[in-house]
Amino acid sequence: MRRLIEKHRGQLSAGRADATAAARVLLVGINYWPEPTGIGPYTTALAEHLATRVQSVEVVTGLPTYPHWSVPPAYRRGRLFREERRRVAITRVKHYVPGQPDAARRAMYEASFLAHVCCVPVRHRPTVVVGVSPALAGAAAAAAMSARYGARLVLIVQDLVGPASLQSGVTGGRRLAGVAARSEQSVLRRADALVVVSDDFRATLESYGVPGNRIHTVRNWARVPAPRTDREQTRTSFGWSQDATVILHTGSMGFKQGLENVVEAARLAQGEPRLRWVLMGDGSQFDRLRIAASGLPNLEFRPLCSDADYGSVLDAADILLLNERPSVAQMSLPSKLTSYFSSGRPVAAAVRPDSATAAELRLAGAPSPVAPSDPAALLQLIRELAACPESCAAYGRSQRDFALRNLSFGRAMRDMEVILCPSTIATPLT
Repeated sequence: MRRLIEKHRGQLSAGRADATAAARVLLVGINYWPEPTGIGPYTTALAEHLATRVQSVEVVTGLPTYPHWSVPPAYRRGRLFREERRRVAITRVKHYVPGQPDAARRAMYEASFLAHVCCVPVRHRPTVVVGVSPALAGAAAAAAMSARYGARLVLIVQDLVGPASLQSGVTGGRRLAGVAARSEQSVLRRADALVVVSDDFRATLESYGVPGNRIHTVRNWARVPAPRTDREQTRTSFGWSQDATVILHTGSMGFKQGLENVVEAARLAQGEPRLRWVLMGDGSQFDRLRIAASGLPNLEFRPLCSDADYGSVLDAADILLLNERPSVAQMSLPSKLTSYFSSGRPVAAAVRPDSATAAELRLAGAPSPVAPSDPAALLQLIRELAACPESCAAYGRSQRDFALRNLSFGRAMRDMEVILCPSTIATPLT
């Protein structure tokens, strides 16, 4: 009997492999390589992994503009750009790119992408269409293409667009939130399967009318590489003294992050020279933050580092900083959180206690977050961590253990393959 069971299990495994290999995947999303941060790197890694496992992978995407919100010179002429990278066929469509993405301009950005992407001819008739949201236009275009080709529709929900319009703090967002929510509900209900990066998204999706058995949680994975240089060498290269406490934010500097709170915390800490505040990244609010921080000797701005150097940068910091606007609740999960957890450095967060981010911090055993838009509370948290290296080390170990258990690339890819090819799943023999 045991031999019969093992033989049957082997046949099921072979069946899953055969079905996966025969799949033709069309992936639609506005963010993709070479965007260095945000959703783009996750979509890229998924497509490139699938290209080693399935018959073909095509990506229909937008111009690489995040987080700088500017079009690179190579993509300023022409309306359609075709590329190939790591066995993935890439088609880019030209679309409107806002310099300052308020709600109205963001709507134009998405509408122009949707108008162009739906007309793109694909190279191979897909068996599975995968849409990435946001942008909502990516999910809507994927739904239209799924219907056109009779393909299975899988939507990956990195952020909830309707709540995001209301919560992000973008000018005019409240006016468009209702329209975005209704459109999002309509698109998400059409999916054969929905992948969410946080369990906290589930209640909102079910309130949209999405059956619970279609919703699957697949966490984003940690992308941080091992440090290339030792900690002291990296700190010296940045001009950070070895006895300073470096408090580091990396990634986007947009409305959602609300980093003016960090600027004010640094202002309150001007008399504490050993606290070194660093904002590393770019985004729509970069210039405003620079102006607000003018004259602060304890706060510095740095451009995004390369992917290869990211691990070294995180290792050189003492405390990693995560800040959100008070309005941000169950709308998104910061993509940098996975790398923060893996770094072994404590995460000091100023977020709402009922947010998806706060829930993830609790699961990882990170320091308890403080209220957003309270710079004095953020500074007090930083002071407490800086005064107790042993606590910092314990928090770092807990977060890293959580990442090792839950945030591996291999686990995420195995789960995604099962979701993309559900017809190969059978009830296990007992």
